[in-house]
Amino acid sequence: MERSILLISDNANLLKRLKQIMTDWQVISSSTYLPDFLLNRDNQTLIIIDLDHFFGFRSQS
Repeated sequence: MERSILLISDNANLLKRLKQIMTDWQVISSSTYLPDFLLNRDNQTLIIIDLDHFFGFRSQS
């Protein structure tokens, strides 16, 4: 059974780094929270939610 990571974020840099680090895992990305999709995942799925995306905590540099 393949292990997968579901990243809920629109941060392209975060997705790129995660794919580089987790080479043995399938990385799936979505910019929105998809309850239907989450319900259909198996128990080998790790879910990462980027809270900056939801709450707008991004720093303004």
